[in-house]
Amino acid sequence: MTCDDTFLPSHIGTKLLLRNGGEMFISKYVRRTNTQKFLSYVEVEVFKPLSYVSSGRELNSDLVIKNENGTYFLQLSTESKGWKNTSKVGMSVVIPGKPSFLLTEILSSVEAIGVPVVDFSVDDLYVQDNHWFVFNMGAYENYENVTKWPWFLQEKNCHNSIERDASILYQTYKLDIGEKWTFSVTANIWGFDPIPMPINIPIIYTSVLTQGTEMVSSDLQKTFRAENLTVNFTPLKIKKWETALNFYLWSASLLCPKTAVTLTIQVTCPFGKKIKFYYDFEGKLSPHQLEKAYKDSEKFFTLPNSGTYKQCLGKSSREKCGCTDEKKVSRYAQESDCIEKVYLLKHPAILIPNLTLLHPEFPEVPLSPPYFIYVIEINHREDFTVTSTATPSLIRLRKNQKIPNHKILQDPSSLVITMKGTGLYHFRVLALDKVSFCDLSEDIAVYAITTSLAYPLYYLINASVVTLLACALCASYLYLHRKGGTAQIPVNVPTCESYYKQKYE
Repeated sequence: MTCDDTFLPSHIGTKLLLRNGGEMFISKYVRRTNTQKFLSYVEVEVFKPLSYVSSGRELNSDLVIKNENGTYFLQLSTESKGWKNTSKVGMSVVIPGKPSFLLTEILSSVEAIGVPVVDFSVDDLYVQDNHWFVFNMGAYENYENVTKWPWFLQEKNCHNSIERDASILYQTYKLDIGEKWTFSVTANIWGFDPIPMPINIPIIYTSVLTQGTEMVSSDLQKTFRAENLTVNFTPLKIKKWETALNFYLWSASLLCPKTAVTLTIQVTCPFGKKIKFYYDFEGKLSPHQLEKAYKDSEKFFTLPNSGTYKQCLGKSSREKCGCTDEKKVSRYAQESDCIEKVYLLKHPAILIPNLTLLHPEFPEVPLSPPYFIYVIEINHREDFTVTSTATPSLIRLRKNQKIPNHKILQDPSSLVITMKGTGLYHFRVLALDKVSFCDLSEDIAVYAITTSLAYPLYYLINASVVTLLACALCASYLYLHRKGGTAQIPVNVPTCESYYKQKYE
């Protein structure tokens, strides 16, 4: 190609078609710098045979090429048809195994001037009539109507596909501090590809929108006509930011329905990430059974609840507070006017909270370090204690005076709350700041009651009463026996010894 027109590297893989018939695939691009005649050339793979306009056999002529001071004259041995048709200007004379010539001027019916498309140093060349051909590869500017262009480029058929892992459900993913996300993208080559990919060149390429993306590791697995790229991504910087990862097939046809996969990663608080407190029976019940348990279970205490705040503010009756069934068993302070049921504990009132970390993109897991927590009572009660196992990490944090309330930090995986009093306790669990971009918290409402007598005093008093009663019976008998002299012991009145034997043996 000449002048401003030139092939480009992007043309590799496209089809080059002749209007008369023939199909080629461009497999290589070369930029030429040592000539002013042709700026570039391409190598092609012939997919369908090319149709020529005429040949030496059809022209009944041999071909003689002479070089006169760098000008090449193409002479025919006969005038039967010859170069009379001036439309042959711009066509190419192709000699298999030899350089091709572009016809630039018709001098007579038997003589024309041609330009070699590659460097040619042979002075004279003789070619028999059945060994040369004329192909119409004329320049576009010689044709006014686009439909008459002798050759054109066309996108090749699609032979590629790219798919992301089935577990990737969204376009944008949100990751919190320290969270790791693993995902994979698979590319395939299917059908017949006339230009197969070299083995040492990957099919999948990646680009990153934002510099500093922390792609910890990636693994590329190559199989026959397929590749799978697995990426492990972990944000390391404790700041919010966003990036986009683009996975694309550089050699895929534009006719493919999808040639790239783009995913956006935001390092921020994921929607739906929270701490959840589970009652000790929740995991064993279906949703229907769980709803019934809230209403009928002895594990809950029904509050009198005469609140006039929040939902009930300005309402004439509690029925007008807009309390749903969900709010009636809620644990959150903002819904305290609606709460009817709270968790019931009998003394000794010891609560071992089952705390779980919920995340929309990961399975739920028990809340554990590095999510160290504070426990506060939002009604300002102080008659309770909070303890947990003092691990080395927890001890170090409790000594760090830069952390607010560092002395009351707790390990959630071994948390124990002991209530010394009775009545309603409303605990709030707060995760330590700087371990998450989310404000992680959970409320736990508990109602503590005492039995008639606390263990073990109840059993000691029962035993004492029984003993005193037995002794009283024995004393009465001895008194009556001494007073009556010869009185007989009634058969149905047990002796002290026999009574204890019946009671405890």
